[in-house]
Amino acid sequence: MVSGTTLRIPGQLFAATSQPTWWDPCSYVDRLWETMNKLKITQPRLQSTIAFTPTEWPTCTHIFIRRDAVRQPLQAIYDGTFRVLRREEKVFIADHNGKEDAVSVDRLKPAFLDMETWPTNKPQMPPNPVSLDNKKAVTTIRSRRRVHWPDRYSA
Repeated sequence: MVSGTTLRIPGQLFAATSQPTWWDPCSYVDRLWETMNKLKITQPRLQSTIAFTPTEWPTCTHIFIRRDAVRQPLQAIYDGTFRVLRREEKVFIADHNGKEDAVSVDRLKPAFLDMETWPTNKPQMPPNPVSLDNKKAVTTIRSRRRVHWPDRYSA
């Protein structure tokens, strides 16, 4: 065998046969019609699937609300917790930062709290005492080191 030459195959490898019957164009339409009639029609799938709803809906006092927006990486999916003011069939009315907000139950998740009563207000911190001294403010950096500026730069 030399590169670039044609291959010769002996004729005994191929049997001389006539064209098969399925190749006949006159009977093709009849066979196609018979084949299509033999196909079975499949029934459509039933779409009556029941969506999951938590059993805690009637008793939950606080909820999480899903944020339906494009999120940054590692940003929480749900905001919350928010107090439930009242419930309707498909909508919960929640106290959303002091405003009543109607939220669809599709965006909600019940919140389970450790405490029996949720604190309604934050504990009051005592105000920082105001010093009447006229001392220079000490500047610290993140590593909690004090920064000593030369006197000519501080006014």
